[in-house]
Amino acid sequence: MSFETQFLEMMPDTITIASVATRNAQGKPATYNAGVPYRCRISGKGLSLRHQQGEEATVIFDAWVQAAEAVISAEDRVTLPADPRWSAFTDEPPILFAVARLTDEDGQHHVKLQFGWMYHRQGQ
Repeated sequence: MSFETQFLEMMPDTITIASVATRNAQGKPATYNAGVPYRCRISGKGLSLRHQQGEEATVIFDAWVQAAEAVISAEDRVTLPADPRWSAFTDEPPILFAVARLTDEDGQHHVKLQFGWMYHRQGQ
């Protein structure tokens, strides 16, 4: 069995991923390389969270990315498409907290990225 190119029809969006170029004295990312665009499918939902400081809305989402050959890390900077569905993240890059390399009988052809604070996803 081989990879079905029709699978890509389910990836209507494009995100840009920039890897870390340099780090500061504390070892945190200081600058990023030029971003590379990748075809993807984004899905997610809004949540309302209650805590001692009050209530806030947040968005958690996943992106299935056609980037099997790419080396992607949770420290990379991701730029979402200019789309009203993801307008909650237009002010700053979303928080990428997990990168999963998925395989099936045809091998590895996409990567799943998870965005939003990790503790928001408990029970998801």
